[in-house]
Amino acid sequence: MTGENLFLNTLAVLVVTLCLPMIGRTQDLHAQNQRWGLDLSLNAVERFEADLGDSSFDLSRQQMRVEKNLVQNRKLILGLSASGGIWDYNFTGPQPDIWSDPWNTVQNVDFGLRFILPGNGRWSYFLASRLDWSWEEGADTTEGLVSGIIASAAYHFRYDRRLGFGGAVFRGLEERRFFPYIAVSWKLRENLTLQNPLNAGPAGPAGLELVYDTSGKWQFGGGGAYRSFRFRLDDEGIAPDGIGEMAGFPVWLRTSWQATGKLDLGIYAGTVLAGEAVIEDRHGRELGSEHIGPAPLAAVTLEWKL
Repeated sequence: MTGENLFLNTLAVLVVTLCLPMIGRTQDLHAQNQRWGLDLSLNAVERFEADLGDSSFDLSRQQMRVEKNLVQNRKLILGLSASGGIWDYNFTGPQPDIWSDPWNTVQNVDFGLRFILPGNGRWSYFLASRLDWSWEEGADTTEGLVSGIIASAAYHFRYDRRLGFGGAVFRGLEERRFFPYIAVSWKLRENLTLQNPLNAGPAGPAGLELVYDTSGKWQFGGGGAYRSFRFRLDDEGIAPDGIGEMAGFPVWLRTSWQATGKLDLGIYAGTVLAGEAVIEDRHGRELGSEHIGPAPLAAVTLEWKL
């Protein structure tokens, strides 16, 4: 499946799945006033050349994500999400080095179903299931499946201070993985908030970000998270039908501009600390690993409420 076909097929699934009519008439007024009730995000990430043993690599990533609440009222929020992405790796180095050409373009598609239960009193609860496929071009797509469940509970000290704990369990690509995480949205001062910038998922916890809001159209933030991206390799190369993994701690600064009430633009700059690349055989046995040197990264994100 080519990169263009990935986006066309993913877009078709999004339109069919997420543009279904609202279930029943339980939506609140805000949801009914949305034209389609979709949240669309597009992002592009450029990770500049980084050392990898005797070799080096750079990475370009493009991703599209769509979310829609099917039910939204005081007792339940039920939502669907779907995304598709392309990770274009470019390795260079001496031919004997296994990191000179370990893999090429990697593709990713995921679907999620989430429940948010406001609960009684000050507690709220979150439960989600995820199906995630990640594979190198030429690999068997079905062999790149990771599935899992995410759950958390949070206590609302007041309307702008929420703190909780959660955990996620995922299985696939020859391993089982569990990680805990903190669920937080805590206003420290009038314009300063500590929050989760990412969704918890197969790649890791939700991270933390400190955000300054100008109470106008601008936001400034800085944060970090742990990320681990695993994917199925093709049936050629040094690890036929094996597994590749890129892991590390991305840290960033960002500025966001609310162009309109429905359109936001974000610009990010940062790096990845303690990066590591791993190659495993088809059974999950490690064949090699290497530290990744720090290098700059930049990203642009467009969020649009349709």
